[in-house]
Amino acid sequence: MVATTGPWVENIPLLRNKGDNLIRDWTKKLGHKVWLWTYPGKLSGNSTLANYGIPQMAPHAVGNFFKRQAPYTFGAFYEAESEWWLFNYLNTYLFFRIAWDNATDVDDLIVEHHQRMFGDAAAEITEFYETLEKFWIERMCGKVEETPLGPFVVPPSNFEKWEKIYNPGQLKDFAALFNRAEQKVTGLTLERVKFIREKFLGELEKASTKYFREKELISNWNFFIKPLEENETVVIDGTLNEAAWKAGDSVWLLPTNSDVCEVRTQVYARHDNDNLYFAFACEEPRMADVIARQKEHDHKDIWSDSDIELMLYPEASGKYYQLMINTLGTVGDVEHTVTGGTTRQNVNWNADCRVAAQSGENGFTIEVLIPKKSIPEFDPAKMRANFCRHRSLTGTKVKTRYYSWSPNRAGFHAFSSYGELFFAPREDGNLIRNGDFTEPYSGTWHPSSYGPDGPSFDERCFFTGGRSAKFVSNGQRVSLFQSLPLKANTTYAVSFFLKMEDVKPVKPGGGFYLLLGDNSNNYFPKDSKYTGTMQWTRQGTMWTTGADGGKSIPGKSRCIIPTLRDATGTVWIDDLRFEEVGK
Repeated sequence: MVATTGPWVENIPLLRNKGDNLIRDWTKKLGHKVWLWTYPGKLSGNSTLANYGIPQMAPHAVGNFFKRQAPYTFGAFYEAESEWWLFNYLNTYLFFRIAWDNATDVDDLIVEHHQRMFGDAAAEITEFYETLEKFWIERMCGKVEETPLGPFVVPPSNFEKWEKIYNPGQLKDFAALFNRAEQKVTGLTLERVKFIREKFLGELEKASTKYFREKELISNWNFFIKPLEENETVVIDGTLNEAAWKAGDSVWLLPTNSDVCEVRTQVYARHDNDNLYFAFACEEPRMADVIARQKEHDHKDIWSDSDIELMLYPEASGKYYQLMINTLGTVGDVEHTVTGGTTRQNVNWNADCRVAAQSGENGFTIEVLIPKKSIPEFDPAKMRANFCRHRSLTGTKVKTRYYSWSPNRAGFHAFSSYGELFFAPREDGNLIRNGDFTEPYSGTWHPSSYGPDGPSFDERCFFTGGRSAKFVSNGQRVSLFQSLPLKANTTYAVSFFLKMEDVKPVKPGGGFYLLLGDNSNNYFPKDSKYTGTMQWTRQGTMWTTGADGGKSIPGKSRCIIPTLRDATGTVWIDDLRFEEVGK
């Protein structure tokens, strides 16, 4: 049996000819036809082509490939895994029809399929399918990179996929095709058209929405790395007892498969002219079960220990750098070179870092010093990062093994989702005090409730600063109040992260909302309140004050009032911001 890439390299002459020649050479050597093994799928062979939500529609490429190999093969194993079998249905149909009769004309067979399946809508579906094939063969599988190991296919990055290939404008064009197609047919044919729209275009739209939602989540995801003052020092001993750590900013890690932190992980950072300093404070109630076996630098299995990981990415450099540090202080460091959607590793890179780890009864701490010169592309204006944690324990399985600073849950190595590091202070235009709820309510917020319990804090379910404001209601009003120094005739941007669980109105108009500006009816959302269940999602609006926007009005206060009212359920909010637009 001869294994070749198969149809996916039909548009790459170098690789197509290489595969064809391999089949012919083996046929000549053996003196008879061969069996063929090909990989026209998404989830095997080159796993970087997984591309969830993107149909690998390519019937012309599949049909022409197997028709061309017919004189040299007895048959073929068609390995074509996909997250949705339907994505492969027409490719598979062409494969079996050509296998049954390799004299079949590929183009005629496809035309016949479209006419019988879609009737008067065949022209629109043909255009849709042919565009999908063009994108898959030419742009998803058509880029080749020369390497010391020879040429290989380089898939496009997420940015290229969703902002250049399957961009929002293209998806709108696809929708217009289906709109026209649905106007041309009735009955069972119309149902087929709607089915293809749902299963093909619908999945593309879901994947596109996910990409842009995640992009929005990280658009303001940043971490100020404060420079050390002359009188501040950091000693790398693993104890985190220096005042310098508390004097700087910190971030918190989020669980990758849940909204609830089983353990809390806080990351501190500082820098000076020569070095970056990081500290991890890791809660761990099961220290006796922690797995930490590796004591050798760069051991291939260090990733399987309980560890923390730093991912440093100089933007536009084509590289990112990974440090894995277990609870013993053992380090593994790797340089990753990125080409399109493919990454190559260099385990010989050395961060020249200094590390210390300390374990206690209920957790462990790790301090790290990394010389800036260890990262040749280091540029304080173009640095992104992710901070991660892996819990590896014996005994009872943990609910969440992986934690990450990046909120996108796309994996530790999804560098396009890393947050921004900045090294010089920036003006924060947020008018809301304690909008991330890291401080007590007293002095910033005024909680109230027409019932037994007002808003509380939740240190296990949050999105930014280590805890959120939590509203629980059995139908009563639960709210927070804060006065704001607003100006007249001024536009403000209001945004916040929102999570809801089973919020159900008990009266018309019940649910969660913000009251903006005063105690009148400036509600957001304006018409219908938030209800139902929602994962953490950024919400927001623009609001313009009137002529009296900056004045004190008897009986009214310029304010913001997050409220859960006339509804049951639970609401969490975090990172609440109220900023003047254009300032």
